[in-house]
Amino acid sequence: MRRVLLSSINWAFISANIVFLMFIQTFSFANTPQANQEKQIPKIEFEKTVHDFNNLVIREKSNCEFKFKNTGSGRLVMGKIKSTCGCTIPELNKKTYESGEEGTIKVQFASPHRPGKIEKHIFVQTNVHGKKMIELAVKANIVKIVDVVPSKLEFLESWADSNMPEIVLTSLDGEAFSIKKFVSSNRVITADFDSSVKDTKIVIKPQVDMKLLKGNPKGMISIDLSHPHCKDVVLFYEQIEPYQAQPNRLYIVSAEPNKPLRRGVVIKNLEGKPFEIDSVSSKDNWVKMISQVQDGNSVKLDLQITPPAKTAGSKRFHDAIKVSIKDDSSIDIGCDAYYKTGKPGQPQSIIISNPNLH
Repeated sequence: MRRVLLSSINWAFISANIVFLMFIQTFSFANTPQANQEKQIPKIEFEKTVHDFNNLVIREKSNCEFKFKNTGSGRLVMGKIKSTCGCTIPELNKKTYESGEEGTIKVQFASPHRPGKIEKHIFVQTNVHGKKMIELAVKANIVKIVDVVPSKLEFLESWADSNMPEIVLTSLDGEAFSIKKFVSSNRVITADFDSSVKDTKIVIKPQVDMKLLKGNPKGMISIDLSHPHCKDVVLFYEQIEPYQAQPNRLYIVSAEPNKPLRRGVVIKNLEGKPFEIDSVSSKDNWVKMISQVQDGNSVKLDLQITPPAKTAGSKRFHDAIKVSIKDDSSIDIGCDAYYKTGKPGQPQSIIISNPNLH
């Protein structure tokens, strides 16, 4: 009887000790630095996530800031910061922020050379749960202060300086200005101007260096101004070919293999000279010239296009039509065709992004 009682007492004592030890161990673990660290959670709050510059002048540099605060209990870690455009440059010097600490992302924004509304985005990586990637944005309405006509200077190699189009600068806010500097890529385009002349409208007569033009058929022109709200204006130049096709690309829908169809194209000589077409060809010989009708410095072509056999899984075919001219010049015309789909008699549902269908 004593042995049974003693055994029962021993087991009860042992069980109680085991429970006590487990309690002590659990309590000790809960108060370890690791457990406390797991309870500490960082949070991030921005004062704003979008900055609107409102109206900005073309090619104007501006700055803004995105302020934030670690409102959590854990350490906030900021990762990589990237923007969607080289015109928007974010900067953050510090990467870690303790609880309650504040920080600022500084952004430098350079407005583009074209007017209109614009929005650029910045992506910020953090260690915050649910906000691993935070998106910020800068917005602006780019306004034109000085208008430039033309916005792109196009000319033929055969043109003399007297045939070059003029560049007209006009102040849109009524402020008079003068030209301080005229610079082009590799000095292909130059211009004479009087920096002492100040007006709301200035006309420039550009001159082309034909020797330099051969290695630089296209480029940029920058004109520095004394306008108080517009430091400079930019336009582009390009030497164009003497022949132009209208349209310069053919779009065909509901094409059927080996079934000929007709399309018209007009070739124009921009120098105003009459000319004749020698031949029309394509890589796979599926186009031929039916006729050509001359009208001054233009020739209207009647082309016959025979779509090639349809290969398995193909929905379209494309190629370049080469028009050879008797003065050893040539011009290429693009062609995109979409095969007819569906059963005979069913309406076709084909969408072309370019509305100029021919």
